[in-house]
Amino acid sequence: MDEVFYHRVCIADGYPLAPNAAGPQTAPWRCDECHTSWWVAELTREAHDAWRLNQGDFGHRGSETYKAIRAAVAIEVEAAMKRGVSLRREQLGLVAPRTIQALLKRGHVIEKGFEAEMRAHAK
Repeated sequence: MDEVFYHRVCIADGYPLAPNAAGPQTAPWRCDECHTSWWVAELTREAHDAWRLNQGDFGHRGSETYKAIRAAVAIEVEAAMKRGVSLRREQLGLVAPRTIQALLKRGHVIEKGFEAEMRAHAK
């Protein structure tokens, strides 16, 4: 999912999103205004098109769009579990070095290649 275009504003209220630097089951983006976290699959153009503001959802659970978004989120969670953190490669330059250092000290098993990239950004 790293190559997919996605919006970096909250789908619910339009405010800018901030990186969530946490464990792998935490969505990688958060809105500090409405306190909602988002997976990249929920920030794509397709997800924006499907978003029902009044209902606060991506459509009925049985709809093809809803199922596609949930399946993409599941793939994203799996990738985060493999990486060991919610932080994504494109977020490394957006997070303070001390935050990355704290993540590295938490004891999560972080994928070796990604850990090396984190260390490079933590300096």
